[in-house]
This record gives sequence, C-alpha cells and structure tokens, in this order.
Amino acid sequence: MCPSYFVINMDPTRIPSMLLESQCHCQSADSGLIRESAPRCLVGPGETPKDPRDSRMKCEPVHYHTWVLRRGECLNGVYQYHRVLEPVQVGCQCHTHSLNVL
Repeated sequence: MCPSYFVINMDPTRIPSMLLESQCHCQSADSGLIRESAPRCLVGPGETPKDPRDSRMKCEPVHYHTWVLRRGECLNGVYQYHRVLEPVQVGCQCHTHSLNVL
C-alpha cells in the first residue's frame, strides 16, 4: 500500500489553471519518519515490511495524461492557446524492483 495526499498544481498560463495532483506519502526505511525522499510500501495499516527482502518494494508515482490549453503568443492583444497533453500524478503504487544476482 502506498499512501498519498493531494496538492494543488497552479499554472496561470494553462486552462484549467488549477489541477489536483497526488504526492506519495511514504516512510523512510532508516528512521521510520514520514518523508518523501525514501518511499517504501506499507504491508498493512501503519506497518512496514519485517522481511529485509521486502525493502525492494517501493512507492512509485502513477501518471495520467490529460488535455489542457497552454497559453502561447499574444497576437493583436489576444492570447493564442494550444491544446497539449500534460502529465498529472494521480496516485502511487507499490512496485517491486528486481535484484541482479551474480
């Protein structure tokens, strides 16, 4: 399980100017403190894996691409807008990283 929270992504040069994005809210393996720099998956409510091999499980962001209008140049006092696909983080998922064995 990878807990997450939502933040507002503001950009005045985009329509819509406000998008809601997810951020991973994970535990640090070394200190047990909540921070984003060392994402680890949770195996149950509030638990971290007991088996060291489970440390291969990491929280990774999940993105979705959505259409937005991006403001371009101003011609005769009117801004031109262009339709573009923009990535938006919509959640976090638990992912196993493979280990290379020699």
